[in-house]
Amino acid sequence: TQSTWGGMQGAILSSTMRAVLFLFFLVGAVDCKSCEFPLRLSVGSECQAPWQDLQPILKPLQPSVGFSYVLNKFNKDFQSKSDAQATMDSHAVPVIIGPGDLVVMLDHHHTLCALDLSGHSSVDVTIHICCDLSHLSESQFWDILTRENFVYLLSRNASLSDLPVPVSRSQLPQNISFQSSSSSFQDDPWRSLVGYLEDVKSNACPSNNPHCYRGFVKICDPTTDQGIPFLEFRWAYFLNDAVFFNTSLFDDPSDALTFQALFSQLLSSEADSSLWESTAASLVSLCRGSGASSYHLPNGLGLLSGMSLPGYVAPNIPVSEDPTC
Repeated sequence: TQSTWGGMQGAILSSTMRAVLFLFFLVGAVDCKSCEFPLRLSVGSECQAPWQDLQPILKPLQPSVGFSYVLNKFNKDFQSKSDAQATMDSHAVPVIIGPGDLVVMLDHHHTLCALDLSGHSSVDVTIHICCDLSHLSESQFWDILTRENFVYLLSRNASLSDLPVPVSRSQLPQNISFQSSSSSFQDDPWRSLVGYLEDVKSNACPSNNPHCYRGFVKICDPTTDQGIPFLEFRWAYFLNDAVFFNTSLFDDPSDALTFQALFSQLLSSEADSSLWESTAASLVSLCRGSGASSYHLPNGLGLLSGMSLPGYVAPNIPVSEDPTC
């Protein structure tokens, strides 16, 4: 990609994109106006439109979501239109404008899937313009997004117990569609488990920090102080690998057999959040075990090759709430 775009221009663009993203996550939403299409907004600005207008336009940058975790968000935050609006008012969607009026979203895939499932199509959604790359060719655009690790191109071709493998960007959904009978995404139950692991509660925690013994901490990138792209998918890969392919990652490998027996039950009980929550709680010891502390994703996974698990915490150590990146 450096030879295509040019080393100096690529470095400048990279730092600019990261700076804009930093400001977005630092200051959050700003005053915004109604969106007009095609989008012609300056970087850093925001606009708002009903979901029914944005749904055909926003392109995801990952081929899968955790179906159970989407249903959990739907049940908690999207039962009424007023609840849905309140949730979306606190979730400005960061986007990048690409060539040919392409608009790709960098975050909140699960939240927007839950909104789509709710049917509250008139709820207003705010988008935040992180970068405008509309002047690039399509190949330059996707080269840069891939290099910046903004595109997750791993998916399962067969069984949901299989490890994900690299896929082409042609397998990215064209838009967000999530209904009870169909979805534009593939299911990743391991990503659902990671979502529940972030929310594990313990009676041993103080009331103002009930998740102090959760599976891991959603840390910031120490070099940029920004969020780590697809952090949850790294942990999802680890869980999948430990349970079905490398049981020695468990401190007690017999625990893997226990979970294997539960796995098919989970897949047939996507809406049973209590079952998913209790199962995730049983995996905290794996996430805080010695196997996770030294784990690296294998080669052959593109930019995720060789990556460690961000936010690892040793056993029995309470942690504070996740930092704001």
